[in-house]
Amino acid sequence: MAGGRTAGYEYAADFLAASINQNTKTLRYTLSSDLSEKVEQDRLYEQAYEDMIKILDETSKVNKKTISGELEGSYRFKTGDLYLALNKVDIDYSATYDGEWVVTLRFSDTYNFEHNNWAGYGSSLGSAAVSVLNNYAATAMSMGCLSEYEVEVFVRFTY
Repeated sequence: MAGGRTAGYEYAADFLAASINQNTKTLRYTLSSDLSEKVEQDRLYEQAYEDMIKILDETSKVNKKTISGELEGSYRFKTGDLYLALNKVDIDYSATYDGEWVVTLRFSDTYNFEHNNWAGYGSSLGSAAVSVLNNYAATAMSMGCLSEYEVEVFVRFTY
């Protein structure tokens, strides 16, 4: 796991370490945590932001002051540490209006491993290594050596 941290995969290494601890139930990263800030810098956040703005604009037309729900669609991190740590996430939202919208997004994921070939990660030796390690972890999880748990990351913006 130290190797993952050294290679720039801080959260992938941390989440794997938490999976070894059979007592991990949920990891929560609050507003302005380092992970929250890393999510805000990713293209996936921009996509979620744009989707949320569409909902806010529609909501403003019917004069609602409070809304909540889940953004529909498939949200996947595409590269790097977030791809390995979280990959596909669900995004819930809550928003209130008092002169401007204050929106909280909750990115959530069940940390687990599934056997696959990870072809979408690339065709390099590095992607082959990711695939082998992922499948090894999936086998370890099926044997009870690793446990799945929930990860939640909160982000807030105004509009």
